[in-house]
Amino acid sequence: MDYLPLGLAEWGLRERPRNDHPALIRRLGLTRLEVGIGTHARALPADVERGRHEVETLRWESEKARVTTPAAALDTDFCVRDWQELRERLERAERALQVASLCGCTVARIFAGLMPVAEVDEEIWRRLLYALGALTERAAALGIRLGVETQPAFASTLQGRLHLHTVTTQPHALERLVRGTPAALGFTFDPANLRPLSALPLVEYCHLLAERIVHAHLKEWTVNPDGSCLPAAVGDIPFDWTAVFEACDYDGVWYIEYEPTADQVAGVRRTLQYLRLIGARPDDAWASGSDVSFAAGGRGR
Repeated sequence: MDYLPLGLAEWGLRERPRNDHPALIRRLGLTRLEVGIGTHARALPADVERGRHEVETLRWESEKARVTTPAAALDTDFCVRDWQELRERLERAERALQVASLCGCTVARIFAGLMPVAEVDEEIWRRLLYALGALTERAAALGIRLGVETQPAFASTLQGRLHLHTVTTQPHALERLVRGTPAALGFTFDPANLRPLSALPLVEYCHLLAERIVHAHLKEWTVNPDGSCLPAAVGDIPFDWTAVFEACDYDGVWYIEYEPTADQVAGVRRTLQYLRLIGARPDDAWASGSDVSFAAGGRGR
């Protein structure tokens, strides 16, 4: 039976010292870290010259903890109204990819754009598709596969964050993005980002993205009475995650992305406990304390 490999996404670690991340995730029984590059104040800088020493330090801490850094998270947005601004954003993204390469990453999460899809006109679409094609080529030259995240836009309410459709969540727009970009461009599948929008069952998104999924996040949102959401751990609310795992044409790493920072360790542990409850079982690597992956029932991971 195949297994569901797990890692830890960097966003929930954003308030912790970066060089403490490897030892922390090792204590949780995980050995794969998604590193942040230019995503927040404590992330690696998105510039090779400024970031080289910091990358070397992180790699040393990772080796000491027996942790790998196969994935990176980049902060990009190519839904812009000006070609010059687009070129500048592409240049920043390319510099961030060079840092990812220094980290030994083979996949990099990016955002297509955080503009609500209703505001994306044909000119913005043209610039977006050009940027994704160009960046895919540049990433491939570094041995990195890009994964465009299924990421909504957000509006704040008194109770939480309201999800708004973007080009990577609205089904017709996402289909256009899949059709209009090179097959080498992958996607980062984040099911929890899609469910509050209720546009399609998650299994339909799995079918839409199919073999283009190259990276995945595992998290949850609770829904407030006003329709807004608050981040949560997988298993905090009732949902059949087994059906999602079985529907995905993806056998790579699922990075746990518990977003609250105050109880990061407890939230990750709740996620791991839930995976056991739905019938996942630890493999020999988890038992030895050197890695963690879970075997899912039915169509194995």
